[in-house]
Amino acid sequence: MQKLPVVLLVSSLAFTATSLAGDVTPIAP
Repeated sequence: MQKLPVVLLVSSLAFTATSLAGDVTPIAP
């Protein structure tokens, strides 16, 4: 049960990173 918080943290960081990157360069096709 130690992995769950890590997964949530990584996914939230990845979402933020893609959101910030999306403002500069559109990633969605």
